[in-house]
Amino acid sequence: MTNEQTPPVGFIRLHSICMLLLAALALLMSSASLAAPRVGVVTMGPGDEYWARFGHDAILIDDRADDPASVPILYNFGYFDLDEPGFFLHFIQGHANYQLVALPASEDLAQYAAAGRGAVVQWLDLTPDQATKLQRRLEWNARPENARYPYDYFTNDCTTRVRDALDYALDGQLRAQMITPSHGLTYRSEAVRLGAPEWWLGLSMHFALGPYADRPLSLWDEAFIPSRLHDTLATLHTSRGTPLVIGEQTLLPQRLPPAPTDFPAWRVWFVAAGLLVAALFLFGARIAPRTTALFAGGYWLACALLGTGLLAIWACTAHVAIYGNENILLTSPLCFALLPGAWARLRGRTPGRWHARILLLVAISAGIALFLKFLPFRIQRNGDWIALFLPIHLALAYAGRARQAPAHA
Repeated sequence: MTNEQTPPVGFIRLHSICMLLLAALALLMSSASLAAPRVGVVTMGPGDEYWARFGHDAILIDDRADDPASVPILYNFGYFDLDEPGFFLHFIQGHANYQLVALPASEDLAQYAAAGRGAVVQWLDLTPDQATKLQRRLEWNARPENARYPYDYFTNDCTTRVRDALDYALDGQLRAQMITPSHGLTYRSEAVRLGAPEWWLGLSMHFALGPYADRPLSLWDEAFIPSRLHDTLATLHTSRGTPLVIGEQTLLPQRLPPAPTDFPAWRVWFVAAGLLVAALFLFGARIAPRTTALFAGGYWLACALLGTGLLAIWACTAHVAIYGNENILLTSPLCFALLPGAWARLRGRTPGRWHARILLLVAISAGIALFLKFLPFRIQRNGDWIALFLPIHLALAYAGRARQAPAHA
């Protein structure tokens, strides 16, 4: 016989209920853990087309990595609708809309494979709550009524949208680690570097960007470039002290040439071109004045159109990165007033004194652009353009005054 007493019936029932509740809670937690998606950032390499030179990225949500029947979804912020009313006008004005599109990963990646562009995915160490939070945010954002966003090529593009979505899921941990200074990069250095393989694109951006594009960037700011975000993510940590990126996988090989790594070394070519053209104008004004007048007229027309274009963008669009561009001093709209003088030279006539005075004003304007380089609060990186335009303006001003003097002697 034992001394053990039989527990009361009520105690047995309470104990059974507690065990059932604990089992249900464990099952619920296990289900939540299994339901949490796997999250990755897919970075695509540069393409051949000018608009693909900067690369691209998107967020990959693998909802059931353990289920072969599940379809991973790629959330891509880089789509735009050419059929949208006024799309091109809005783009010129700086008010273009891009949108988020959610597609099966295999379908979206097929276009990059066909173009020879590589793709790698960085799998992130997110908690189940963070992964689920991100997935729900992207699902909401991909709805037709929420998918569009105002595009800006530096501060609100497809890559900054990926960065911001990750920061939202991590409750600001991403930004906190990325506000440190970068490696001295600027919007100009990155844009021109990546656009340089298309020479016209690189030169156009180099000319059009104003001082806004030359301020040093933080790691957070420079993440408007997909490859920079990719490299920075590999250095970050979670709040638990573990690396944010737990693995990297190649999805597509890069068959096209990689992006340039350095800012193009154009300075020597700008200097040589400026001095050569200036010498040709000085020499041509003596031996072939009419032919020289023809080329001078073309040069003045190009300068006037470029300067007027910069002013129009500053006054009439939302392209903040072009505002306050000092290249207006090098391509002054005053050059329009020099065209009648070029026409007079073509007809064998001598322009009036006003022509020489305007030539001098245009040359002084270009000289002011050089003077601004010595001021500490002016940071625009336009020394290449000063080296090109200033010698030519000085040569034309000298030739104009030299030819004007005998006519009035």
